[in-house]
Amino acid sequence: MNAKECKTAVIGAGLAGCTAALELDKKGVEVEVFEALKSGEYTRKPQLTGTAHVLSTVPKIIKPKYQMNNFTFESENNTSHFEGNKIGNIYEVCSSNGAEQMLRDELQDRGIKVNYGSPIKSRDQLKGYSHVVIADGYTSTLAKLYGMRDDKPYLTSYGLQSITRGDFEPSSAKIILNHTVAPGAYIFHIPWDEEKATTVAFAMQSQPLDIKLTREKFRKYLEKMGWSVEDEWVEYEHFYRHPCYQRDNVYLVGAAGSFTCEFMGFGLYYTIESGIACAQSIATGEKYEDVLWRNVLSHLNVYRKMAPLMRNAGPKTHDYMVKVMGNFLAKYLVENGKHVFKIIDPLYPFVMAGGKMVSGLHALFLKGK
Repeated sequence: MNAKECKTAVIGAGLAGCTAALELDKKGVEVEVFEALKSGEYTRKPQLTGTAHVLSTVPKIIKPKYQMNNFTFESENNTSHFEGNKIGNIYEVCSSNGAEQMLRDELQDRGIKVNYGSPIKSRDQLKGYSHVVIADGYTSTLAKLYGMRDDKPYLTSYGLQSITRGDFEPSSAKIILNHTVAPGAYIFHIPWDEEKATTVAFAMQSQPLDIKLTREKFRKYLEKMGWSVEDEWVEYEHFYRHPCYQRDNVYLVGAAGSFTCEFMGFGLYYTIESGIACAQSIATGEKYEDVLWRNVLSHLNVYRKMAPLMRNAGPKTHDYMVKVMGNFLAKYLVENGKHVFKIIDPLYPFVMAGGKMVSGLHALFLKGK
């Protein structure tokens, strides 16, 4: 492989890789992209992802499909509904009209070389590049080869995804908490238009999932709602612990660094922000993990500390959560797009301690309730 000494190699033309490549090019760094898939193929099936202004998960760089003007949060016995033009956005990710393709088109417009159908499987293929950006997804072989992640994942997420047909309200989104339907109790529902929607049952756990049984329960739920299934599939994502995100001239971005999660746009936000942080580090010489901490890791760690509480919650806790979200202050924050993560940043150490304590007590006394 011939390469100029000044070139940076980006491995993966997904959202994170494209973002890093575009930002590097804008900063005057010569870059070349390698993508294992052929042109016109995407890292995932077509899907919609909702983001929330209140969670500060609206990403930079990419454009939304449309604005989220309605949001419903419901459990078995309670429902909270929000309306307004500052709730969040809805993004189409992987399709010919999706955000991934938009970024690839911008790469082409800027004259950045993208080598489609060119998998990178060894470190030898990357000799001669000044920097290497690993953005090849959660199954990344290179992250393991460079010793930048554990051998085994500590969590695996399962997304039971369906494209459903029915009578839907565009620009709306739902989160439904129901243990009898979804293994992790969380169902996300986002319409494409008045007749088609993305519906996902989501779980994060350390033990394997009984996919057949879970699929049967999910199917029954869809049928109960009067929705017909146009397409369905199961997606997995592995979450690894990383001893570092930068080793010498090698950087991890996107899902390769476990910067991913389906919940209300967190993964979309982390993916884009990690690509931006990586480009800033390479262009300025600032330590990548310092930039990551400011822009990604401090945000991500709040979510990671609170995630066990969410996973341990049962029906009674879900009802309480939904009820609390329906109070005046919560409705004001959500409907006016106030950035809660920015508000709690100064309280970060106390949030960590409190989240850990509550999660422990919840697991001990309230699990399954």
